[in-house]
Amino acid sequence: MFRKSTLTYRPPRIEEYLEGLRARQQAAEEATEAAQSAAATEQAPADELPMISQSLPSAPVAEPTAPKPAAPKPGAPMPAASTPSAPVAEPVAAAPRAITAEDRERSYRLRPSLRARLERENISEELVRTILREGEAERINDWTIRFTHDDYRVDVNTASAEVITVIDEYDADYNEAAQASLAQGEYTSLNALELEFSERARTFLKKNPPFVFDLMLQALSSPESVRMAEGWTRIYAAQGLEIAISPDERTVLALAKTPDFHVLHAENLRKAQLEELSNTLAKQAEHQVARAENTTEEEK
Repeated sequence: MFRKSTLTYRPPRIEEYLEGLRARQQAAEEATEAAQSAAATEQAPADELPMISQSLPSAPVAEPTAPKPAAPKPGAPMPAASTPSAPVAEPVAAAPRAITAEDRERSYRLRPSLRARLERENISEELVRTILREGEAERINDWTIRFTHDDYRVDVNTASAEVITVIDEYDADYNEAAQASLAQGEYTSLNALELEFSERARTFLKKNPPFVFDLMLQALSSPESVRMAEGWTRIYAAQGLEIAISPDERTVLALAKTPDFHVLHAENLRKAQLEELSNTLAKQAEHQVARAENTTEEEK
């Protein structure tokens, strides 16, 4: 069990999302300004070029002549070509915020629907906390972190401080491909008298006529079909009855009737109803006789 503080509600941490958003916007603006300034310095304005004077000088002035470049000698290396200007830098997104110990140790709350699903799949809250503490963390975005550990995956929302989802990736991958019926050599016949029964299975048998117990014996010893189900359980089916067996094949977990059960066993159900009615009437008659005898003794 967990401390009460682990289930208390924490207000949404929207400021984390806003902080990350502002950082990315600022980095993008700075990169854009740098690109624009680099492009402006490469282009020289046309009005800065020197103008040739149209007036003639009064006296001839010897103009300096630039030396002509000498012809290249055979075998001399060619001059290096001018290097092009550096490409304009593109905006770079800001790096995601690092995952801290606080992100792991926060009390993320579980929604009631998610809590119910975890109970059905036998995933405890302690296991979820272990995944958060010891799992490998990956930040999906500013408000979502994914933790993976031992074939489990947990996604949390840091803004609302709640667990988004918990997935057993091994069972999820297995169950998607393991719903087909097993071949005859892939399962064993079971003797129900050697098995244990869960409380749920016991309740089912108590609420149904005795012939249902006989059907269960037949279905386990000679099933019409056997298929894998969620959590590595096996479903033995025969004569309108389905029996869920534990992965170690030692416990009857649950029983259920198929839609055609009442059609297949209509006669047995009718006999069971008549027998139950007869037993009820007989008990009522016994009570009336006993009450009459008590009244007679009191009068004497």
